[in-house]
Amino acid sequence: MAVLSSADVRTLSPPWEGVVSLRDAILGSYSQILFTRSRAVGILILAATFTVPATGAFGLGAVLLSVAVSRGFAFSGASIRAGIFGYNAMLVGLGIGALLQPSIPAAILAAVAVILAVVATATLASALGASLNLPSLSLPFLLVFYLVLSFAQQVAGVELVEASWAPGGLGEALPHVVATYLRSLGAIFFLPRWDAGLLVMVAVLLYSRIGFVLTLVGFAVAYPLSMFAVAVPDAELNLMMGFNLMLTAVALGGVWFVPRPASFALAVVAAILAGVLTLAGRTLLGRLGLPLLILPFNLTVIPMLYAMRQRVRDGAPKAVDFVMGTPEQNLNYYETRLARFGDPYAVPLHLPFLGRWTCTQGNDGEHTHRGLWRHGLDFEVAGQGGRTFRGAGEQVEDYLCWRLPVLAPADGTVVKVVNDVEDNRIGEVNARENWGNLVLLVHGPGLYSLVAHLSHGSVAVTEGAVVKRGAKLGLCGSSGRSPVPHLHLQVQGTDRVGAPTLPVAFREVVIGADDRETLHGSTTPREGQVVRNLEREPDLARLLDFPLGEDLVYDLTDPRGTVHREIITPRIDLYGNLSLASRGRTGVLWYENKGPAFTVFDHQGPATSLLGRIYLALPRVPFEGGAGLRWRDHLVSRQLLSPLRRTLREFVAPFLGRGGIEMDYRLERAGATLTVTGESVERSGGAGPRIATRAVLRDGIGIEEVEVRVRGGISRAVRRPAAEDGGTR
Repeated sequence: MAVLSSADVRTLSPPWEGVVSLRDAILGSYSQILFTRSRAVGILILAATFTVPATGAFGLGAVLLSVAVSRGFAFSGASIRAGIFGYNAMLVGLGIGALLQPSIPAAILAAVAVILAVVATATLASALGASLNLPSLSLPFLLVFYLVLSFAQQVAGVELVEASWAPGGLGEALPHVVATYLRSLGAIFFLPRWDAGLLVMVAVLLYSRIGFVLTLVGFAVAYPLSMFAVAVPDAELNLMMGFNLMLTAVALGGVWFVPRPASFALAVVAAILAGVLTLAGRTLLGRLGLPLLILPFNLTVIPMLYAMRQRVRDGAPKAVDFVMGTPEQNLNYYETRLARFGDPYAVPLHLPFLGRWTCTQGNDGEHTHRGLWRHGLDFEVAGQGGRTFRGAGEQVEDYLCWRLPVLAPADGTVVKVVNDVEDNRIGEVNARENWGNLVLLVHGPGLYSLVAHLSHGSVAVTEGAVVKRGAKLGLCGSSGRSPVPHLHLQVQGTDRVGAPTLPVAFREVVIGADDRETLHGSTTPREGQVVRNLEREPDLARLLDFPLGEDLVYDLTDPRGTVHREIITPRIDLYGNLSLASRGRTGVLWYENKGPAFTVFDHQGPATSLLGRIYLALPRVPFEGGAGLRWRDHLVSRQLLSPLRRTLREFVAPFLGRGGIEMDYRLERAGATLTVTGESVERSGGAGPRIATRAVLRDGIGIEEVEVRVRGGISRAVRRPAAEDGGTR
């Protein structure tokens, strides 16, 4: 029987809908501590808290009450199911269960504290998220729990108990470093026990192999710091140092930053800072009679995130600027995006013109693209035989690019306009007004584009105007340092006209002539290349326009000949991200259908599923049916690795190269049918490709058939007629 996800709640009858929502809210509250929504992780952590039944009961009771309170306040149902309002309340409940003697007054105090934790979570999450785009982490728990401890002893019937930080049982038989690591993990939940820590460690391994390695990185800083950097080390300091630094390393090394060597270095630096805060905070809070708890983690991660967002350029370490997942998902998504589209900037840039133009001077060009301006690009229009002009080319009007439209390469705001410089005669230059007529746009922090040498009086925008990608900025001319009409484009980091250039790459560029054109997801034109933007044909775009919420049913035949039915449903989340979800095999495929191409961004789930096959056969499909159009794509290699090999690779993935599978694709159009075929660049032992794919798209049906051959094995999926889909919704 398939396990239902929270996304399947809508298909259930009302009684079961409530049960599934409550289950997700409970388990999500526990798994949120490890930055995930995995139900298996939630179950393991829930089990860890019940290694001390009274403590576990207080924690579970706190989660249940937080769900009721959140629903009473009519907070977002999706946030409740994700455990957003429950995990701080759960920590409050666990803390009270661990540090207060069980009693009715203690239970009442816990109930009041849970209500305060829910309110504090909503308040801090909104305040920090809306104003600074920062997470509240466990600040609501700290705020409420410190208040509880401050007045707990004044409440009749409430007694504090002394927490035991000394090892016991098997913990005494384990090597000190191992026991401290396990007990540090358990101490996150007020349970400094090796058995609780072992369950948490298994949860961490299940959540992320990279995350597990990062806990070792944090602990490798914490252990010697707590053992040898203080005059009198003690067990409590070891454990507090351990879990604060481990959580800090995981958060910065793999959750908010893409796990790569640079993020691991950041994790080490942040762990050292958290260690210093642990030593200082323990002394200061000790004078107030308050425990340190998880304060160093919060005081390190939140300021570090804010500080790193002040960088001029998001480089190494690379921030996660997409929908956050596990460290493995963050790494795979980013490296695949980098291989497929490049990633110089968050804002995609497109060629600033219509039709085919020739790059007449590229980066490090012979004439002017040198030194600080090496990343500039010049473009002209060439006709038959590569000539850029008619006749003798003695007049500006003879040039094929003269007064053709120049377009905005991306959405932006006009920063600077120059429109009154006269065009030069052929062979003359205006070195005094070097850039001539120009438009300077800002597209984001530290990202500006400049188009220059526009024709006198042709600029069509004003300073301060907001423009969309493709908006007309002016006409190609010959003003400034321009001996012949041409368009100069450069990307720069400041608003000064002619500032030093930055690297530039354009999205969805077609290179070549009619009979042999190649589509590039991201490229920097080279001198002599004929380039154009990919154009969207609406009738082709309809082939991959999936109606939201409408189930699509396929018969999937695996290489052994076994046939099973798979149902996929198109969905959209709160951020507008589109996905296809497999009801029976818990897979998800994220895609985009706007612009000139259909693009799959990532696939999570079994590689042998229908969605896994769609990922291999249709990772990107141009909405343009020109004959001879070919393109290459880069797919992640995990799709073809066995589960064991994939798991082992994940432990060291941040330090490996991108790897992956290079695929060549082409399309053929016949009336209302589009056939997309692909084959891997890598060949198998024989002469054939390692992977070969074929997908048939038909008007009114969408994806009609998908066939994938991997190492000789063939799997095929065929869409069932709509009349036979009855009873699937």
